[in-house]
Amino acid sequence: MKNCDNSCGINKYTVEYYSGKWNNYDSLKLRSRIQNFDPLLKNIFKMIDIKPNMNILDIGTGPGTVPIALMERFNEKSGYKVYGIDPSSSSISFATKTVKEYGLQKYIEYKIGTFENIPFSVNYFDLVISNASFNLCTEKIKAIEEMIRVGKKDGQIIIADCFRKEGVCKKIDSDNEELWAHCISGAVTLKWLVSQFKEKKFVLSQAENLTEIVTALILNKKWNWNEFIDYKLDYYSLLFNPKKDNE
Repeated sequence: MKNCDNSCGINKYTVEYYSGKWNNYDSLKLRSRIQNFDPLLKNIFKMIDIKPNMNILDIGTGPGTVPIALMERFNEKSGYKVYGIDPSSSSISFATKTVKEYGLQKYIEYKIGTFENIPFSVNYFDLVISNASFNLCTEKIKAIEEMIRVGKKDGQIIIADCFRKEGVCKKIDSDNEELWAHCISGAVTLKWLVSQFKEKKFVLSQAENLTEIVTALILNKKWNWNEFIDYKLDYYSLLFNPKKDNE
């Protein structure tokens, strides 16, 4: 990678990697995954103000962890709907099958799609959320533009992921495909991401440092992600809002 936006062309490997991973999943493993991630997700979800008739998009949904966890955190009778997209057809197939087993197909819908090409129209979502997936996209500026495009005029964006510390880009940069698939090589700095949103008239409204929570999940064998500790990364959940005229 040449710079800190970490654009590259190895997305094909990432799709194949996760397609193989979710092929070995079933509803019981998904249930375990949701429970393991609960300490992290409940902190991310604190940023969300659920309202009736909201449309929510989860990008990089994988097996559907975030949509189901959202439904369990906030009563589905609130009238909102969650859409999940993922570039892997096997992920979408598994997630669609599982959501039917949970009886939530009325409230959750999945489609094949990527950060760089979100298959929804302009001004569709009240909230766009990404947890542990933004670092996997290969064209990050395009991804930001797409998240803003599908969001409503007052729509919010939440990105939760690992971040490089300032000044250590070159030490982590690698074309190692597995490190990319594990969100390490594609990590950006917090400063870079905030600046890109600022250029597009979005402001950082809230930031939660979840590094200790993620580290505990790894040390307690709840998350197989030792590279996060090895490379001394941080994990933040960030809430972006459209900039108001008086800001």
